[in-house]
Amino acid sequence: MEVDSGASCSIVSEDTFRVVERNHGKIPLQDSGTTIVTWSKEALPVLGQASVLVEFKGRKAKLPLLVVQKQGNSLIGRNWFNPLGIGLRGIQQVDVEDVPSRFPEVFRRDLPGFNGPPVHIELKDDAQPVFLKSRPVPLALKDDVANEVDRLVQQGAWEPVSYSNWATPLVVVRKKDGTLRLCGDYRSTVNKAIKSSGYPLPTTAEMLTALSSSKFFTKLDLAQAYQQLTLDDETAEVLTVNTIKGLYKVKRLPFGISVAPWVFQRVIDTLLAGVPGVKAYLDDILISGCNAEEHAERLETVLSRLQKAQLRVNKDKCEFNQTSIEFLGHRIDDSGVHPSRSKTDAIQQAPAPASKKELQAFLGLLNFYSSFLKGRTEAAEPLYRLLDRDHEWKWT
Repeated sequence: MEVDSGASCSIVSEDTFRVVERNHGKIPLQDSGTTIVTWSKEALPVLGQASVLVEFKGRKAKLPLLVVQKQGNSLIGRNWFNPLGIGLRGIQQVDVEDVPSRFPEVFRRDLPGFNGPPVHIELKDDAQPVFLKSRPVPLALKDDVANEVDRLVQQGAWEPVSYSNWATPLVVVRKKDGTLRLCGDYRSTVNKAIKSSGYPLPTTAEMLTALSSSKFFTKLDLAQAYQQLTLDDETAEVLTVNTIKGLYKVKRLPFGISVAPWVFQRVIDTLLAGVPGVKAYLDDILISGCNAEEHAERLETVLSRLQKAQLRVNKDKCEFNQTSIEFLGHRIDDSGVHPSRSKTDAIQQAPAPASKKELQAFLGLLNFYSSFLKGRTEAAEPLYRLLDRDHEWKWT
């Protein structure tokens, strides 16, 4: 059985329970009156509750065990921890090299796709299909674009189709590492037809406030973010792209969709619900704890949930077991939340603005750290006056 500190009760599948009965005799089941709902909001049918004798490291106890119809892993939940003396103290010091060995699936390079419910993007009632032809690609990029299309097909993110009512041309972006990102130009097709999402992104202030009393931190980076979420067939067809190699149905949530951030945030929030000291902002997950044991316990729970959900983390971009960490443009440690050094350096080294547009950019940077700047409103008032439409631009 697998220890899961995120599970409140211990469960076993019906198949496993019947095997135990064959080996140890009939075990009576009683009505549990319990409803089990997974992190993906899926209800697990409960057959009943058994009372079983459990022995662990010299301890014996008669403990409740829920038997569920759905096949899956057997879990030791928190209700068995105290009677059996189970704890997670053995991982107080998190070794960066040791983490992947305990959760190997999380750190693999493939992207099998989130195994929860597929994403459905709702269109407006009056939405009409838009079909646009593919755009030409510079000769120097053609081979690279064709290779990237093939890679996305092999990854399971795209699928060639011979016909579609919808078609969106590609935008080709060269990334910093030299590879290409192929994005549909959905502004010209689908975005105007999508119903807006009512799911809010968390604010920086509320997230940082919840983390400011912690002493240990780990930051996880979800690999390729949106690309890990699978789409239902109807949405996949609507997001079809038109390329130099033909039409491809998009089977994973792509960049460029107007509601993609909200859709992704909802999935991650649902997945990690109930784990204290954990905050996620899109593809960044921050795990915190007031002591090493608490931090390690929460990290174990998060990695366990990610592994069960078939989500992948980019180990190269992760930071494990830190006492000070950068998150959402701020530095967090045991003394609180501070401005990021790189941002404060940018403010101090900013050249004098030569236009109203440059002044707006500088004031925007100041506003980001408004909570740290006493008297900012009064001090910046002359600068805001320079932005008035009727005010002559004159910087002295």
